[in-house]
Amino acid sequence: MKEFLEVDGIDESLWEKTLAIPYKYNRLVLFRPWMFHSPGVNFGDTLESSRKVQTLFLGP
Repeated sequence: MKEFLEVDGIDESLWEKTLAIPYKYNRLVLFRPWMFHSPGVNFGDTLESSRKVQTLFLGP
């Protein structure tokens, strides 16, 4: 998997986008652990206007 992602991971033509979630203030987005995801285009150009992300790993 690691080799595949290193070779083909950055080539967007090899991926199919199945869902796009628009930016919204104070939104929580949860992903299933097997789903690949990316932030898409950059959002904001300063610390104040950019998107902030907090990554959590929740388990049983």
